[in-house]
Amino acid sequence: MKCGWYNQHVFDVPALVRADAELVYPSYARQTDRSVLDTRRIAVPAGTQVTWKLQLNKAVAVAELVGADGVTTPLVSADDSPATVAASLLLQDSQQWMVRLVDAQGRSNAGNIQLQARVLPNESAKIQLLAGGDARVSPLEEFDVSVQVSDDHAITSAGLAYQFGGGELVETSASAFDVAGAAKPALATADGADRYSDISPLLDGNQRQLSFSHRFDLEALTAEPNQLLSYYVWAQDIGPDGVPRRTLSDIYFAEVRPFEEIFREGQQPTNEQQRQQRAGDPQTQELVELQKQIVVASWNLLRSHPSTELPETAIAALELLVESQESAAQLLDEKAADVQDLQLQTYLEQAEQSMRRAIDRLSATRQTLVR
Repeated sequence: MKCGWYNQHVFDVPALVRADAELVYPSYARQTDRSVLDTRRIAVPAGTQVTWKLQLNKAVAVAELVGADGVTTPLVSADDSPATVAASLLLQDSQQWMVRLVDAQGRSNAGNIQLQARVLPNESAKIQLLAGGDARVSPLEEFDVSVQVSDDHAITSAGLAYQFGGGELVETSASAFDVAGAAKPALATADGADRYSDISPLLDGNQRQLSFSHRFDLEALTAEPNQLLSYYVWAQDIGPDGVPRRTLSDIYFAEVRPFEEIFREGQQPTNEQQRQQRAGDPQTQELVELQKQIVVASWNLLRSHPSTELPETAIAALELLVESQESAAQLLDEKAADVQDLQLQTYLEQAEQSMRRAIDRLSATRQTLVR
């Protein structure tokens, strides 16, 4: 018995031999563009342009990337080689794609070929207060504030701003890129005075972390009892749009204590004095605490939208701030009715005027959003 002759044809289905990723980083990342060879997974900052370059086992009729949402991106011939295809994509969010290959005979790749990109968002700078915070200080004291700021890519500048005794806002800068060869540069302030500053370490233009200190000389500021120093820290990096972006810390307060209170600390108080110090004036304490809460809440609302107008969702917060400020003004009026000291009456009148201005501004801002 004889067997017939049979023809057996061997063919290769389309397959991936190697995948390379060419990365072009956004300017804010301050990274050098590079190529990652023989990889199917990458992790990049948002705004990176990736060119997937795929080396195949042979030329194909159809080559494309299929996203998880079903959107397809064609892979076109590259490097003058019919077996090399590529596609460029701008990455803003994490993505994954399936590679679909079909040869001239209609045969597809045998197994799943997956490419992945994990996109890291451009986070704003982080601010950590190492020393300082809220405090009660003497008029002759030197009050130190130490700060550490960090960013996922680079800090472009940082500093501190303060307002003392109802005066103008003074902003100091500890910008590392303005420092050249000085181990302990001074912070230049608006009034022309120098404040001690320590920047560590000196930056090279790509520093992700910066530490600095600021010393408030209360005597040089001619501090008087019952005055208030308010301050905050700021740090600047580059946002996803390539524009400088500023981050603000919490707002902090340093109250200047009366000399009498400082003097009493050096004496042994009687039981009655201890009781009075603990009790204090409940109405005054309530008013001071309420006003602090109003300032902090206003500050938090402001810093949550540093470069944009307040959204309509802020209407409720503004209404609450107006109500709280009106309550504080009412408490102040009740307190003023019992005050006989002329100097203290002057202080209370100034405080009331400031409260009324705050109510007017908050109300006006709310009205602009309602419209």
